[in-house]
Amino acid sequence: AGGDPGAAFDRLLAELDASPDVPGWADGPHAQTMLLDIVGQYLYGGAETRAALLELLGAAAAGDLGPLTETYRAIVSGPGGGYRYGAYLATECADDVGEPVSDEEAAASLRRSMEAAPRINGNSDPALWEPIAAEPGMCALQPLEASKLPRGIDAAGAGPALVVTTTGDPATPIESARAAVRDLEDAHLLVTRAAGHLGFDLARWRPTERRSKCVLDTVHAFLLEDVVPVERVRCSNKRQ
Repeated sequence: AGGDPGAAFDRLLAELDASPDVPGWADGPHAQTMLLDIVGQYLYGGAETRAALLELLGAAAAGDLGPLTETYRAIVSGPGGGYRYGAYLATECADDVGEPVSDEEAAASLRRSMEAAPRINGNSDPALWEPIAAEPGMCALQPLEASKLPRGIDAAGAGPALVVTTTGDPATPIESARAAVRDLEDAHLLVTRAAGHLGFDLARWRPTERRSKCVLDTVHAFLLEDVVPVERVRCSNKRQ
């Protein structure tokens, strides 16, 4: 309680950097990398994940890397664990070629990112963060001259689609999900009252919660039993 949280985080990073090996994980990532990756993941979760993140940081500061290690294992082995940013960027660039961006503009984007989050960007692997920070200019470097994304997508004749979202997704906001439902010929919306990215993944990470069971049951019924919701589905931890 109290004190300077930024300074405490810096001390923890320095301690982990001085003793980078993770007990019981000889071929795993260094402890500092593990911590930074987890912080990045938890920042997607909003207020709901703040308490859990503080517990992990407190345990690590006290010399116990067990909770940190188990959380990281769950992230890399769970939904999205095989995700690679390059694959995302290749798809994104094929969909939206983007406006030409100069080397100077791309470098300025990177500098702004480093200034806004020096602890995360300044200590992380540049191979990961530099492309993300400079994303506005990445698509302009490819040979494509026009988007491969067809306009006016309505998926006519494709059958029903289930669009899953959360009320507090910082990366893909609920407004985008609502727009997709409006645009598609036969789409149905499933909304999870939660702060975090990707409603189905959140449910898989927290399967014991009431709202997670609601999401998983609805998605599984849709995919495995062809059960299409007759109206918008809302999932929360409140008793219905």
